[in-house]
Amino acid sequence: MKLLKTISLIYILLTLNMKCLNATGNFGHLLPFGSHREPSVKVLEINSVPQPIEFFENYVEPRRPVVFRGAAKRSRAFSEWTIENLQQEYGNLVVRLEARAEHDNRMPVTELGMGRDTVRHFLDNFKMLNAYVISQIPQPMEKDVAIPPCLRCGNFAKGIQDVHLFIVAKGGKTLLHRDPYSNIHCVFNGTKDWILVEDVYQDNLYQSESSVDEFGGYSNINIDAVDLKMFPDVTKIDYGRVTLNGGDCIFMPASYWHQVRVNGEYNTAVSIWFSRNFKHSIQNWDDCTNHKFDFTPMSEVDVLWRFSGKNETLTHGQTDINLLRFLLLSYANENNEISLAQFSKEMLNPKTSDEILQKVILKNLAMFK
Repeated sequence: MKLLKTISLIYILLTLNMKCLNATGNFGHLLPFGSHREPSVKVLEINSVPQPIEFFENYVEPRRPVVFRGAAKRSRAFSEWTIENLQQEYGNLVVRLEARAEHDNRMPVTELGMGRDTVRHFLDNFKMLNAYVISQIPQPMEKDVAIPPCLRCGNFAKGIQDVHLFIVAKGGKTLLHRDPYSNIHCVFNGTKDWILVEDVYQDNLYQSESSVDEFGGYSNINIDAVDLKMFPDVTKIDYGRVTLNGGDCIFMPASYWHQVRVNGEYNTAVSIWFSRNFKHSIQNWDDCTNHKFDFTPMSEVDVLWRFSGKNETLTHGQTDINLLRFLLLSYANENNEISLAQFSKEMLNPKTSDEILQKVILKNLAMFK
């Protein structure tokens, strides 16, 4: 009887798969993204974290994702971020929430208001809530997160923007998307399945209209059931697939397309966001010479944007000051003078007055001194 049930199940699965094939002439129709073919792009994996110059030359500059196996184990969070410990040590801290599935635009509401909760209340209810934590990490938790040695000098050390905290229950998933910043994502509990798509396939991804002229963005594809009649070019995409276990990190270049699914009942992670690399940006590695860097608690590292963890304004995705500086300086002449008219015409709303624009530029220039 058991054998008969197994054979019947196999027959049903094969029949469903053939229906998906017959609908469009391609495997994967109305199946999850990545079902149209087997992964053929190898995702690099190494068992150590390189020093900054090596990291830049081998991975950042060529835009090559890489998995650092075991790197997240150097953070206190790997051993200490149990549900009980987080509630006891950080229960009163406030964090930002979003709907558990990224395509769901509904903002979770708790007693603290819209899109926010305390760590304690969230962890008491996270299995039932249609919500997950995606928040700048509260400052008291910074000591638990180790910044890897590859970011400890040169342009990297000056460009760490912020660190995002993730606490997700089973079933969490993202859209097929790209982030505006480079980042190193580290998993402490649970596992995450990643699908990575190389830049050469960007035109096959059916990105949203709002994403076309942005560094970040998302695809219009339904990642749970890809309609190959509506999006036939998906079948042209080669991709890589990798699973991050608790204790692993992955480097994701800025604007690199990827999609993530969460496994396990309880998943914690952080993403360390740092400035994207530009081909013409000046690289300065003077402070890297004759140094070998180690993992360092975030609380001891310069980070451009920080969050207290109190019930105040909760932001997400701050301005990249280094990018702003790069853009401003690209409009400077040989005397380091910036043409307000040209900058306004090309980068800002044409209706912006020179007076307002001048105030904005002077304010931001002051931040660079």
